[in-house]
Order: sequence, then C-alpha cells, then structure tokens
Amino acid sequence: MSENAQQRPDPEALAKICADKVQPLDKVFCSLEGKAAIVSGGASGLGYQVVNRLCQAGAKVVIADIREDRGERAIREFMAKGYDVAFCKTDVRSVKDCYALVEFTEKTYTTPDILVTCAAEWSCYSYLDLPEEVYDRVLDTDLKGSYFLGQAAARAMVRDKVKGKIVFISSAAHMGEGPVGIGMNSYYPAAKAGVVALVIYALCTPMSDFMCGETVNVNGGAMMIMQEKPFSFTVEGCLPGPKKAE
Repeated sequence: MSENAQQRPDPEALAKICADKVQPLDKVFCSLEGKAAIVSGGASGLGYQVVNRLCQAGAKVVIADIREDRGERAIREFMAKGYDVAFCKTDVRSVKDCYALVEFTEKTYTTPDILVTCAAEWSCYSYLDLPEEVYDRVLDTDLKGSYFLGQAAARAMVRDKVKGKIVFISSAAHMGEGPVGIGMNSYYPAAKAGVVALVIYALCTPMSDFMCGETVNVNGGAMMIMQEKPFSFTVEGCLPGPKKAE
C-alpha cells in the first residue's frame, strides 16, 4: 500500500466524526431546550396548539388561562406526553395578574425566554347595540391584556438580560369588518388592529405554511426608534428619562 493511501482518511470514520461534531439544522435553529415560555390562553384552542408545539421543541411552558378547569385538563394531557408544563390561573385584563404570571414563571422555571399572547375574547354585536361592558371585556382581554403581559415579560427580560421573544397573536379581523355589508363586531377588529401595532412578525418555520401571498416586513427593527438600551423612567438598566427642569 502506498504512503498516500495510508494517509487518506477512511470515509466512514470521517462521516462518524462529522456526525458527532455537527448538530442537525433543526437542533441548531429550532430547538427550544432549556427555554421557558408563557402562553396566555394556552388551555384551549390556538393557545393549546402553541403550547404543544413549544413543548415538542423542548421548552418548559407555563399555561395561563382564566378557566381553571381547562387549565388542569391541559396540564394532565401535556404531562401524559412527558412535557414539562405548569398552570397559572390568570385574568389578563388585570395588570396585577399579568405581573403575577411572570413572577410565577420565574419561581417555577426561570426568567421567561418566550411569551405568546393567545388569550382573546370575542362576541357578536352590531355597532348600534354594543353594550359598554362587552366592549370593555373584549378590548381589555385582547389589547390591554397583550400590552401589559408583554410589558411584564419585557421588564423581566431586560432586568435579567434575556434576549427573549414576544409574539402577540392577532387575527385577520384586524384588516376590517366581519361579513361584507353587515356592521358587526367593529370593536373586535379595533382590538386586533391594536395588537398588530405592537409587533413585527418573523415566521420562518413550517408553522407559517398557512401564510400565502403575504409580504412580511423583516427589517431588523428599522421602523422603530433604535436605542442602545430600552428606554424607561423607572426600570433599572434602561436609558433614563429626561430630568425635570430645575
């Protein structure tokens, strides 16, 4: 055997070395192992599916829901799959509850890395018939709840220097009314349009397959006022607010 042949690496041995050293792309880009997530409205519907997908990727998930019975059922079902989940009864209309949810997550797991706001209210009233209490319930759940739960999670992330992800779930309703020619549910699209104004979405996994023919503005935050640090008058570690004139 020639000297060159002896020095040539064995293809099978080289392949095994590469397999041991290089992780599959799904492990590099899609794994959520070691991450803690919060999903509001996670006990049923879309939120339930979000919890399931995050758990599949390895995340530990706190399910937040106003319905305790649904939350306990979801916990049983997810634990039966071997997922690491916890339940926190939460009314997102309450700012106090939003902050308590983040604190619960910190005590149960760690500072949240991910927040997905799926909690939502919906009802069917014409513009002329809508009662104030229904308007308040829908707007407070869909918009106020997303806003202040996002604030609570963001403050924890800033404090602990966690580069987290906050995803506000809206609805196609934000683009307009319900059935054509019927003045129904105008308050619901108003709430969902407000949610859209909070975030830029960047979905680049098969979970976005249902999006067709859409233009997603991915600009790294160029449309926002860029800062080296977040701005706050009260939160430590942020850019300080302007001092009052003496």
